[in-house]
Amino acid sequence: MSPFWRPRGCVLWLDFLEPSGNVAYDKSGYGNHGTIYGARRVRTLGRWGLEFDGIDDHAKVPDSDVFNMSDFTIQVLLNVKAVGDTGWQLFLNIPFSFKTYGWMLAFTAPGTEVIFVWAYDGGYEYVHWREDVTKAGWLLITVRYSESEEFADIWRNTEKKMERSPITPYARPSTFPIYIDGGQTINADVALVRIYKRVLTPREIKANCEYFFGRVRREM
Repeated sequence: MSPFWRPRGCVLWLDFLEPSGNVAYDKSGYGNHGTIYGARRVRTLGRWGLEFDGIDDHAKVPDSDVFNMSDFTIQVLLNVKAVGDTGWQLFLNIPFSFKTYGWMLAFTAPGTEVIFVWAYDGGYEYVHWREDVTKAGWLLITVRYSESEEFADIWRNTEKKMERSPITPYARPSTFPIYIDGGQTINADVALVRIYKRVLTPREIKANCEYFFGRVRREM
């Protein structure tokens, strides 16, 4: 039997393909399995995924030192249907405190902006783009953050929407759990969450996007 293929540098790979249960199994090989609180298993894109109701659903991956990274890439495949009423609505984050520590991927209410924010003592920085995501359909959102190369950027499918360079490194929290819809305010179907402990190349981002959406078209 051939070995299970894993993307290089991937430390979290949740594809939510389990048809039942409250565990989201991590396929990265690091054992960062998540616990699902309330989100429903649904058939979407011709496969299984998770539906968050925007009221009280969320998921959590336990604290792991592997998430204490200075260079990383985040990829999320999702379809946002509604966003909370005011402010930044967290979708994916480690512990975050405004102008203090941590990072978050969020949507600005009522869903008109996609933003990745990182905080440090006394300030914060971000990359973003503006779009009504509740009308966008399925999106692959990619965030790249690199302290060694001093930049961060954000991608919509295969298009880079914004880059910031140089950057101020984010302040580390004391623990590193990962929260999915931790604010419990986003109604969305989610098919994939991946985090890499390296910066993907533009070619890899585009190849992943083509693979994900190509596979979806074949399976529907």
